[in-house]
Amino acid sequence: MNIKELAKAAQKNGICAPGMGRILRAQDKEDLTRYMIEGLDFCLDNNFPSVQYLEENGKGIIEKHGIHVNEACTLINRPLSVLLGHCEAIINIGEYEVADIFVKHTSKVSLSCTDQSFLRIDCFDDSEVTIMASGDAKVMVYVYGRAKVNYAKQDKAQVKVINKGKEKY
Repeated sequence: MNIKELAKAAQKNGICAPGMGRILRAQDKEDLTRYMIEGLDFCLDNNFPSVQYLEENGKGIIEKHGIHVNEACTLINRPLSVLLGHCEAIINIGEYEVADIFVKHTSKVSLSCTDQSFLRIDCFDDSEVTIMASGDAKVMVYVYGRAKVNYAKQDKAQVKVINKGKEKY
C-alpha cells in the first residue's frame, strides 16, 4: 500500500483538501477503508480507488466493511453493501433493518426485502438490480447511467424508482 501514490490519484480526481489530509493521515488499510466509506460519493463518482487497486490491496479488509469487488456473495441484513466491478450478489434484508446498497459497474444484484425493512439503493453504470419486496418493506432506488432495475412487490410493500438522468451524483 503506497499512501502517496493513492493520494496522487485522488488529487487527479479532484479530491477536496480535507479528504486529501485524511488519506495522508491514514495509518493502515483499515483507516483507508473507513475513509472510503465516509467519502463514498467521491469514490463512486470517480471510480476511486480503482477496482484493480481494491482487489490488489483491500482483500480481506474491505469485505468486513461491506465493500465487495468482483465476487459472488450472499449478504443478509447488512446495513451497508457496496458492490463494485462484476459482483453477483444475493441480498436479503428483513425485520426492522435499514440498509444502504450501492451497485456499480456491471454488478448484478437479486434483492429480497421483507417485513418492516427500509432500503436505499443507488445503482450506476451497467449494473442490474432485481427487487422482490413484501410485507411493509419500503425501497427507494436511484438510477444513474444505464443501470437496469426490475421489481415486484406484494402485501403493502412500496418500491419507488427515480431515474436521475445523469451518469453520477
